[in-house]
Amino acid sequence: MASLKPALALPCGILLCFLVQVSLAAKVRHHKWAVEYMFWSPDCVEHVVMGINGQFPGPTIRATAGDTIVVELTNKLYTEGVVIHWHGIRQFGTPWADGTASISQCAINPRETFIYRFKVDKMLPDSKS
Repeated sequence: MASLKPALALPCGILLCFLVQVSLAAKVRHHKWAVEYMFWSPDCVEHVVMGINGQFPGPTIRATAGDTIVVELTNKLYTEGVVIHWHGIRQFGTPWADGTASISQCAINPRETFIYRFKVDKMLPDSKS
């Protein structure tokens, strides 16, 4: 079984993991996420951070090469736009879903929802099978 962990990040620093395993049966994997402020105490001092579905760091996506990922992302922040940049996942045919704010994708404004949909096309070169 091969796995990889390219970093996914909101520009505000939320990091996610993306694990890919080799498999023959491709699937469509649906996720519904809400980005919102939450309190978190990583160093025993409470801070306001941006989380996804009440998690910080955000949730892990598990997929296999060939799977289609669908993420319905709702921005529940009050004043900030957000995007997710999928490090290491090539966006063939979906360049608008690359999550580089104001370059390849407009920020998702407060109280708006954007649906990311892309195919996991292959393993990264450094992953082992």
